[in-house]
Amino acid sequence: MLHDQSSGGSASQSLIRDLWFSPSVAEAIQNAMRDIKPGYVAIHIRHTDYQTDYRAFIESIANDLIGKRVLICTDNPEVRSFVVESLPQSEPFFVTEIVETGGKPLHVSRYITSDDDRRRSAINSLIDLAALGMADSVLYTGVTRGCVSGYSRLASFLCKNKDVLENLLHYARMPADELE
Repeated sequence: MLHDQSSGGSASQSLIRDLWFSPSVAEAIQNAMRDIKPGYVAIHIRHTDYQTDYRAFIESIANDLIGKRVLICTDNPEVRSFVVESLPQSEPFFVTEIVETGGKPLHVSRYITSDDDRRRSAINSLIDLAALGMADSVLYTGVTRGCVSGYSRLASFLCKNKDVLENLLHYARMPADELE
């Protein structure tokens, strides 16, 4: 798992250029994204351990999203519901289900106890990341701690550098002897 925190910057962006998903993870991502048509705007809102003023953020961009397909990626089911309700003239959609975490981020949630649940949660976060990266643009808000979520920064980087995302998925399909 790649971790890009708010201070990750160019070092993490350089590193990701040399990584690729394992074949099973790449396949899960490709299967989840198979039915997503190109041409959408993506929104990422982190609202568990980091808090955001997501209501004001959505209200400030709602008019710009009228008539557009909008991918919603968040770690909070209340945020997802609010966004869907706040964009009645848009076409909101999502690619993964939100795992109950008791308001905690995935990496510290006591609600995710089995290895299968941890794996599914990690893959879902990578599916969301890939879907954010394939969007026409990624919109996100800062958090109340005065920074931007590292996940949002990574999603924005992938959206602006689609070749990096394509490489993450491409290399996983190559036979092992070609990777050496």
